[in-house]
Amino acid sequence: MVNKLYWVIPDASWKSPRGRRYAARQLRELLKIKRSSAGRLRQDKNQLSCRILDTDVIVCNLENLAPIEDAALVDIDVDFLLTPRIWDDLNPERWPWIFPRELYAKIASKISKIEVLTIAYSVEGGYTPLKFKYLGDELRSLFEHTLSAYDSRVMDYKRKSVFLAKAKKPADAAAAYEQALLLDDRDASIYFNLAILYLDGELTDLPRAKQAFDEAVRRDRSYATVYNNYGILYLRYNRLKDAQIEYRKFLRMNIDNPPALNGLGHISLAQRRFSAAGEFFDRCLAADNNYPEARLGKGIVSFKQGRIKEAEELFAGLKQDQPDEAEIYWWLGCIAQKRGEIPSAIENYKAAVLRGGEGPLVHLRLARHYLAKKFYYRAFEELKRSFRSFRILT
Repeated sequence: MVNKLYWVIPDASWKSPRGRRYAARQLRELLKIKRSSAGRLRQDKNQLSCRILDTDVIVCNLENLAPIEDAALVDIDVDFLLTPRIWDDLNPERWPWIFPRELYAKIASKISKIEVLTIAYSVEGGYTPLKFKYLGDELRSLFEHTLSAYDSRVMDYKRKSVFLAKAKKPADAAAAYEQALLLDDRDASIYFNLAILYLDGELTDLPRAKQAFDEAVRRDRSYATVYNNYGILYLRYNRLKDAQIEYRKFLRMNIDNPPALNGLGHISLAQRRFSAAGEFFDRCLAADNNYPEARLGKGIVSFKQGRIKEAEELFAGLKQDQPDEAEIYWWLGCIAQKRGEIPSAIENYKAAVLRGGEGPLVHLRLARHYLAKKFYYRAFEELKRSFRSFRILT
C-alpha cells in the first residue's frame, strides 16, 4: 500500500542522543526478523533509515522531513504534542511542547496532498493525559478547515489557560477557561479542566469541581474513563504517594468512585497493608460487583493472608471471564506451588508466559521446577529467558 513510511518524532527526542538510540533500537528489533528486512540500519545527521518488507522506513523530526509531493496517508497521535521525550511517554506531568496550529502549519508546509488523515487520541492507556484530549479536536478542525472565528477565540483562551496552569497560576487559568465558556458552553474539555483546577490547591471548591466534572461527562461520556484520574499514571511510575493524592482527590467528589477505590487498594497492596487493601477492594466491588482489577486485588489479598481456597476461587472466576490475562495464571501458579502441586504450577506459569507474562521471576520459577524434575535443558532455557527479561527491564 505504501512505498515509504516516515516515523516523525518530537524535536527534543531527535536532538537527544538517548532519543536517537531509542528510535534506533525499535528499528533494530524489527530488522532482527530477517525475512522482513533488507540490509541494515543507516544513520546520518538528518535521519535513521532501513528497509522492511521492501518498504523504506525513515525516522526523523519535522524539521528534517523531506517535502512529500505524492499522495500521503498521515496518522497523528495526539500524544506527539505532549511527549518531547519518547522514552518517557506516560509521565502524567507532561505539557504541550507544540500546539495544533504550529503542528498543522509545519505538516502543511511539508506534505502537499493528504489522501487520508487519522487522529489517534491515545487517552486510553494514559499516553495522552485526558485534560489535553481536546488538542485532537483542534487538529481535526484545522485540517478540515472548519475552524470558525468563535472556535479560534476559544482555542486561544484554552492555550492561554495551559500556560497559566503550567506557571502555577490556577486562578488566572480558571478565569481564562471561564472566558472560553462564555463563547462555547458545549465544550466538555473546558468543564473537565475546570474540575481539575477546583479539586486542589488554592482554588479548592468541591461543589464547583463536582458540578464541572458532571457537566463534562454529560457532554462527552469519554470523560468518565478510568484515565480521568492521574493516579493510574503515577502508579505506572511507582510514585505511590502521588497516586494516592490523585485518587483521594476524586474520592472527595464521589466516595463510591470504583477506579479510585481500586487504585487505593492496589497502593495498599504495594505497601503490604493487606487489610486496608481488602477494605478498598470490598468498597469498590460494592459499587461495581464485576470490577476486574478489584477482583484480582482481592484474590491477591486472600493469597497473601493465607486464605488459599478463597484466592483460588477468585482467580478461577477471573480466568473464566478473562482467559487471556497473564497475571491470573501467575497467581494460579503460585497457589499450585504453595500446595506442592508442581505439574499444575508449571502449567500455569507457562500459560502466563504464553499470554505475555514475561517477567524474569516466572522464568526463574520454571527453571527451578524443571531442575527438580531433572529436565536440565528446559531449566537452562528458562534461565536464559530470565536473564534476557531482566536485561529488558533494566
